Amino acid sequence: MDSQKEQLNALIKYLGEPTTKKDSNSAFYCPFCNHHKKKLEIDLETGLWNCWVCHTKGRGVSYLLKKLNADRNDIRNIRPYEKYNTKNFNIKEEVLTLPKGYVELKDGIDTALGDKCIKYLNSRGINYNDIVKYKIGYISFGDNIGNIVIPSYSSTGYLNYYVLKNIITGRYINPKHPKTQVFLDIFINWDKPIVIVEGMFDAIAVRDNALPLLGKIMNRRIKNKILRSKSDTFYICLDGDAKDSIISMSKYLLSIGKKVFTVELPNDQDPSSLGYTKVWEMINQSKQISERDVLYGSLLESL
Repeated sequence: MDSQKEQLNALIKYLGEPTTKKDSNSAFYCPFCNHHKKKLEIDLETGLWNCWVCHTKGRGVSYLLKKLNADRNDIRNIRPYEKYNTKNFNIKEEVLTLPKGYVELKDGIDTALGDKCIKYLNSRGINYNDIVKYKIGYISFGDNIGNIVIPSYSSTGYLNYYVLKNIITGRYINPKHPKTQVFLDIFINWDKPIVIVEGMFDAIAVRDNALPLLGKIMNRRIKNKILRSKSDTFYICLDGDAKDSIISMSKYLLSIGKKVFTVELPNDQDPSSLGYTKVWEMINQSKQISERDVLYGSLLESL
C-alpha cells in the first residue's frame, strides 16, 4: 500500500485529486484530450493506465509522468515504487513497406510506363508538384505492373498505408493492413481548418489540409486526432450518396465543440473530378451546420 500511496501522491502533483474507483484504480482528468470528465484511469497495482475517450495508454506511473513532462527528479524518485515490469510495453506501429516494384514517378519519367502514368494523373488534375509532394509512384514489374501507388505517411514520417490504382480498369487495390490510420497525416496542420474527403485522389485535388477517410466513416484514430486538435473548423466534402455519414460526422464534430460546414457536391461528382479550382469555390460557398439543424432534420433536407 505504501508503494501505491507514493505513486498516487506523484500523480496528484501533476493531475490533481482523483476519483477513487474500485480496488487500486483511480480516475483523473485526462491531460491529453482535456475531456470534461475524469476519464484517465490508472491501476496502481499493475501500472496500466488508459483514457477511455482518446485511448492514450501505457504502463507505469513514471512513463506517464514522462509524457506529462514532469520534473526528472520526480520521475526518478517514483521508479523504486513501481513493482511491475514497465519494459517493452510501448505500443509499436505495425511495420508496412511499399509494394515490390514501386518506383517514384519523378524518377521514372523517362520510361514508357512512367509516361503513361503521368499522363493519366495529369488527366485527373494532378501535376508534377503533386507527384513530388505525395511521392506518387507506380509498380514497375510483377502482377500489379502499371498500377499507380499513392503512399500515406504519419505525422512522424513512417509509412502507414498506401493505395494502388489501376489506370486501365480504375480499380483500387488496398494492402492487407488495417485501415485504422490517419491517412496523409504528415501533410495535415491540425491547428487550421480541415477538409474531410473520401479518397486519396480527392485529398490531392483539394491540396490544402485535406483529410481522406478511404471511405465514408471516421475511424477511431481519426476521431481521436480531431478531438485532440486545435482546429475548430471542419468542412465535410463527401459524395452526395453519403448523407447518413455526413449526418453522423456532423453530430460527432458538433458534440466536441467544432464548427461544421457541409459542402454540397453535384450528383456523381467528387473533389477529384471537379478539380482544385471548382472544389474550392464550393468549399467557400458551403453552409455552417448547427446542432439545431441536426436535431430538427433540416441538415438531411439540405443534402
